[in-house]
Amino acid sequence: MVVFLPPATASSSSLSAKPLKWWPLALWVAAMAVVVVWSAMTVIRDREAFLAQAAFRTQSMADLAAEQVLRTVEGADTALQAARIQFRSMGDWDAVSKDRKTWQMLRDYADALSAVPILYLVDQTGAIRLHGQSFPFRPLSIAEREYFKLHRDTPADMAQVSAPVIGAVTGNQVIIVSRRLFNPDGGFAGVAGATMRADAFQAFFQTLSLGDGSIVNLQRGDGVILARHPVRDGAVGSKVDNSKVFPAISEGGVKGTAVTTSPLDGVARVTAFRRIERYGLVLIAAIPVETVLGEWRRQTIRLAGMVGTGILSLTALFVMLLRRYHNEVAARTELKNSEATLSRAQSVAHIGSWQVELPTDRVRWSEETYRIFGLSPGIPVSMAAVMEMIHPEDRERVREGLDALRGGGGFEVEHRIIAASGEVKWVTARAQITKSETGEPLEILGTVQDITEKMRAETAIREHQALLLEVQSVANLGYYDYDMRTDRWRSSPILDEIFGIGPDYPRSGQGWLDLVTPDMRAEMAAYLGEVQAGDHDFDRAYTITRHGDRAPRWVAGLGKVERDADGKPVRMVGTIRDITEQRRAEQELRDKAAELERSNTELEQFAYVASHDLREPLRMVSSYVDLLARRYGDKLGDDAREFIAFAKDGASRMDRLILDLLEYSRIGRITRPMLPVALGPVVERALRALAPKIEESGAEIATPPEVLPTVLGDGEELMRLFQNLIGNAIKYRSPERAPVISIEAENTGKEWIITVVDNGIGIEPKYYDRVFLIFQRLHRRGEFEGTGIGLAVCKKIVEHHGGRIWVTSTPGEGTRFSVTLPPIGQV
Repeated sequence: MVVFLPPATASSSSLSAKPLKWWPLALWVAAMAVVVVWSAMTVIRDREAFLAQAAFRTQSMADLAAEQVLRTVEGADTALQAARIQFRSMGDWDAVSKDRKTWQMLRDYADALSAVPILYLVDQTGAIRLHGQSFPFRPLSIAEREYFKLHRDTPADMAQVSAPVIGAVTGNQVIIVSRRLFNPDGGFAGVAGATMRADAFQAFFQTLSLGDGSIVNLQRGDGVILARHPVRDGAVGSKVDNSKVFPAISEGGVKGTAVTTSPLDGVARVTAFRRIERYGLVLIAAIPVETVLGEWRRQTIRLAGMVGTGILSLTALFVMLLRRYHNEVAARTELKNSEATLSRAQSVAHIGSWQVELPTDRVRWSEETYRIFGLSPGIPVSMAAVMEMIHPEDRERVREGLDALRGGGGFEVEHRIIAASGEVKWVTARAQITKSETGEPLEILGTVQDITEKMRAETAIREHQALLLEVQSVANLGYYDYDMRTDRWRSSPILDEIFGIGPDYPRSGQGWLDLVTPDMRAEMAAYLGEVQAGDHDFDRAYTITRHGDRAPRWVAGLGKVERDADGKPVRMVGTIRDITEQRRAEQELRDKAAELERSNTELEQFAYVASHDLREPLRMVSSYVDLLARRYGDKLGDDAREFIAFAKDGASRMDRLILDLLEYSRIGRITRPMLPVALGPVVERALRALAPKIEESGAEIATPPEVLPTVLGDGEELMRLFQNLIGNAIKYRSPERAPVISIEAENTGKEWIITVVDNGIGIEPKYYDRVFLIFQRLHRRGEFEGTGIGLAVCKKIVEHHGGRIWVTSTPGEGTRFSVTLPPIGQV
C-alpha cells in the first residue's frame, strides 16, 4: 500500500518525524486490520455458503424424495380407486368375496406396484372379505384399526395413510393406504386398503447419500414417523411435535429449510422439508450441522494459520491462497459428487432434467431424460429435434406453453412423446426461465417425468366410469347431489333428460318443485321440508311435468341425507328413475284383473243359476215320462216304449250334465281357508266313494294311502280331485288286463308333485291339452259314460290351490296325471 502525505514545513518537521517512524507499525496494523476484516468476512461468507449449499442439497433431496413417495402412494391410490369402481359395479359383498376375477384384478394391481404387495377389501363391519394374498379368504376383522374407524366415522372421500402397524394377515410391519367404499346411497360400505412395506422407501432414501449422521424420514401431517433412514430403534411409529422442532411444518408450509435439533438424538441438523399435500405427508431430509460446518471449521483454522503466516511473509500468503484454491477444488468435486447422486436419484424416480440456453436454443439433458426419450446419453439434441419427438397432436400445446413461459408465465404440461423405439409415452414437463439482471432471458431449466403407468391407470378408471354411465343410461337412472346449505343441486345428463331441463335451468329446491305437477306440489313441498329438517331420507314416487315438452311423467326418487358433526343435514345424494311405463303397465294390469274377476264372477253366478233353474223343468219332463211309461206302457208298442226309454235316458244324462256343471261353477266360488290336509285320509274317502266301480272292474290300488304327504289345501276339493283322477283310470281301463293304479309323491322343496299312474288305454299326445277343456270327449258316448267335465273340474281345483296339472301317456300302455300342491308353510 502507498500513502501520499502533504509537504512538511520547518515548524512541523520535528512533529512529523515521530509518527513517521511508526508508519511501518501503522502500515502493519492497517494491513493486519485489512487481513483480519477480510478473513472474518471470508469466514462468515464461507459459513453462509456451506449452510446455503447444505440447505440447497437437503431441499433438493427432500423434493426428489417427495416426488418418489408421491409417485408410490399415487400408484397405490390409483389401484384403490380402481378396486372401488369394481366394487361399485358389483355392489354385493357376497358376490365380491366370491368373484375370482375381482381378486385377480387386486392381485395384478399389487404385482404391478412393487411397493404395494397386497390389496384388500373390507366390508362395513370391519371384516376383510377379499385379500390379494389368497382366494378365497376367510373373513378377518380389522374393525379396531385406526384407519377403519376414521373411514367409518368420516364420510369424506379422501385417501388415508396409517401409522405403521403390524399386519393382521402377514404379521409384518406395514403402512396402510386406504379409501372409503360407498354404497349406492352414499353410505359407508367398507374400506379398500393397500399395504406398503414399512421399509418400502428405505432403498430409495439410501441412494440419496447425504453423508454420515444425515437422516431422511417420512412423516404424516400429525408428526407420526412412517419411515426413516438410517433405521433407529423406536423411531418409526413415534410422534414428533413439529410445533417445537420445525414450526414451519406445523404452520402448513409447503417446503422450507432451517437448523433444527432432533428430539430423538439431540443432534442439530440443517433440515429441509417438502409437504405432499394430497396425502397429508411430509418428507424431511437433514444433514448434521457438525458435518456441514466441520470442513468449514477446519478451513477457518487453516485460514487463520495462513493469515498469521501471511503477516510475516508473502510466501505464507501464497500458501494460504493455494490452500484456498485446493479447498475450492474439493468443493467442486463434492458438487460433482452431489450431481452424480442427483442423477442416480432421478433414475430411480423416473424424473429427468433439461436445460435450454437462450437465444441459441442449445439443449442439455440429464441421463434420465435420455433414457425417457430412448436415446443414448451424449447424443447432441436440438430444440427442433425435441419438438419432432413430441406427439403431433400435442405439439402445438407444448409450443403455446413455451411461448407463455417466455412471456413470464408458468410451464407445466402433460403430453405424449414418441420415443426413439417408436413407443408412445406420457410425460409431465415442468420448467422455469432465468433472466439476467437487465431482465433478458438466459436459459430455461426444467424437468420431465415419465407418467405412462399413471395415465394407463387413469385411462382404465375412465373406461370403468364410462361403463358405469352406460349402465345407468340403459337403466334410465339419473343421479343428483343436493347441497342443503346453498339450496343447489347438481344432476347427471340422464337426470336432465328425465326432467327435460338444460344447463341453464335453476337447480334449487324451488326449481325442483316447479317440475312437480300442481296436484302433488303442496304434498312434495311439505315432504322436501321434512327431508331438509332431517326427519327422514327421500323415498317417494311422484309426478312431474317435463320442462322441455311438458309431458307428464311418473318418477321414483331416492336420496340419502348426510349430516355434519352436529347432526345437521347438509347434503343429500340420490337417484331418480322414470317409472312412467311401469305405472301404466301396473294400471293396465289392475284394470284387466278387475275386469277378469268381474267376468268370472258373472260367469260362475250364471252357471250356478242356470244349472239350478234348468233342473226344475227337466225333473218335470222326467217325472211325466215315467208316469206315461207306468200308466200306458203295456198299451204302447215297442217303438213307443223305446222312444220313452230314449227320453228318460236323455233327461238323466241332461241332469248329470247340469249337476257336473253346477259342481264346476262352485269350485273356487265357495272359499274355505287353506289348512294342512293329510292326503292319505282324503284318498281313502275317494276310494270308498269309488268302491262299487273298483269291485266291478277288479282294479288294484298299488299305493297304500298312508304313505302320502300332508299339504295345504281344501279337503273337500282334494277328495273330488282324486275321485275324478282314480275314476278316470278305472273308466278308461284296457280290456286286456285288470287295472292297476298307483299314486306317487315327490317333494321338490317348493311343492309336492302327486302323480296318479294307470295301465289303461292311454292318450295320444295331440290330445294332452284338449282333455282338460270342459265338455271335451275323446270317445263316442256309447263307448264310455260321462259328460266331459271331470278333468276340467280337476284342472280348476288344482289351479284354485295355486298348482298345475298335466298328463303324459303312452297309448296302449297307460297314463300319468300329475298335479302340484303347496307344502305346509306355503299358500
